[in-house]
Amino acid sequence: VAVPVTCFPASSATVPQKPETGVTAAKAEAESSPSLAEILTAMVALEAGHRKLRLLLGEDKRLAVLAAEIEEIDKGFSDTRRQAGNVLNNLVGFHELTDLSLASRAAEHRLTEAIDELVAKANALDTGLDRVTAAGEKAGAWMKTAQKRNASPAMRERIQALIPRYQALARELQTRRDQVIEVLDRATQLRGAMSVLRFEVSVRR
Repeated sequence: VAVPVTCFPASSATVPQKPETGVTAAKAEAESSPSLAEILTAMVALEAGHRKLRLLLGEDKRLAVLAAEIEEIDKGFSDTRRQAGNVLNNLVGFHELTDLSLASRAAEHRLTEAIDELVAKANALDTGLDRVTAAGEKAGAWMKTAQKRNASPAMRERIQALIPRYQALARELQTRRDQVIEVLDRATQLRGAMSVLRFEVSVRR
């Protein structure tokens, strides 16, 4: 007679799962959070980055110089376009178109250099804006960690002060970035118009 084996549970029985306790979750969260010493070290690096971005914002005179240069190129282009429309289709007109084409190419080269500088400025401001946004998020997380770890009031005040500072810096960076983009947009449209005129002149020649 076969005797049933009782030391193993039946295949249909469910094995009880050990529930995750709040202690385990709290331990995992504590291990993932930075220590107060790590927060202080990171704050020093953030403040150094803040000063560098302030220097970037201080370069406001160069944008005005570039905008004035683009304005000058635009006026010269308007004169060139008017002159090209008045050129006669003869030998004298051929030489006049050649001179206009050379002048237009030189102006377009100046414009391209200005555009390259504006693109670099816009990219640097966008990168700075991303960093400031990330820094603000870090400061918020650090504040929560400092409260959980019972940090001193002085340290909590120092962390708390970072949040409005980075919010203000983000607004300034965005305003400057938008100003650069506005000048860049005008410059790229002008370059497109100059390219069209250069093609028209080459066809007439």
